[in-house]
Amino acid sequence: MTRYSYQHKTLDELMELVEGHYLRNGFDSSQATLMCGVMEEVGELAECILARQDDYKTRDNKEFGVIEYEVGDIIVYLLAICNRHGLVPEFRNLHSS
Repeated sequence: MTRYSYQHKTLDELMELVEGHYLRNGFDSSQATLMCGVMEEVGELAECILARQDDYKTRDNKEFGVIEYEVGDIIVYLLAICNRHGLVPEFRNLHSS
């Protein structure tokens, strides 16, 4: 698995990378497209996790993605949603006792 240098970026740097990626590639960043993307990637993550269980039956012996890639894809979509609305994510759960 290829490791990218993104793992030590700040949240602001990641948000800028996502924004630049969407602008450079002309991706649709409409609300509906971004939400559908999040849901699709969450489904793919669920398939990856379930595929690791011995009793999980796959259709047509379908190959599933890599968990790390699916988590990364979800994060990219969530950051794109934040960029679209001018928001910075808050991590309240990390501060609760």
